[in-house]
Amino acid sequence: MVTQPTGKTSYGFAGEDGVWCDGRCMTKSNGYKSDFEANDTIELFINCDQRKIRMTNEQTRSTHTLDVDMAKCPFPWKLSVGLLHSAGGRIRILS
Repeated sequence: MVTQPTGKTSYGFAGEDGVWCDGRCMTKSNGYKSDFEANDTIELFINCDQRKIRMTNEQTRSTHTLDVDMAKCPFPWKLSVGLLHSAGGRIRILS
């Protein structure tokens, strides 16, 4: 989940059905609908080899995947997570 990323290379997922690609927020991208609710657990999977990011809402079981254009967003990638309007929200990174 990315909220208001900076730069022309941002990729990610946002509220209000927004998807960030090439630094632009678009709605209705590949049928993406944000379904975040309070106390949801969201899994973000980053596959650098396949150049994909995937997000799964564990409560609703909805999964969304984005392909990252390496010509527009080369390595190294920078992870940015925003918890806008999420009092008490937290992030845990597992490897």
